[in-house]
Amino acid sequence: MILKKVNRKMYRQALASILSELIRQKRLIVINSLELKETKTKVFVQKLDHLKVSGRVLVLMDTVTPEVMLASRNLGHVYVEDIMHVNLVMLVGAEAVVLTIDAMKKLEERLA
Repeated sequence: MILKKVNRKMYRQALASILSELIRQKRLIVINSLELKETKTKVFVQKLDHLKVSGRVLVLMDTVTPEVMLASRNLGHVYVEDIMHVNLVMLVGAEAVVLTIDAMKKLEERLA
């Protein structure tokens, strides 16, 4: 497998293109925040059910809280990431992307 470094401008354009495609397909959900009352997987699953997401779900946050990380670690189809560590493959591979408003602001800064 040959890996080639992609310059920043092309990377930003690809990221913007993927995000616009996610919006077009209604696979991107923006929420105010993701706060859990308890550090329980059951509570986290209820949050996802409330958002009506299923399949491979990518949850992007400004900063991942320990509560969310602990509650989601037992779910094999849910990936919780910090917005600064997301890559294009994660976005393309997710059936649904849940994004907090703070993460969206950081992402806008990253694309500017």
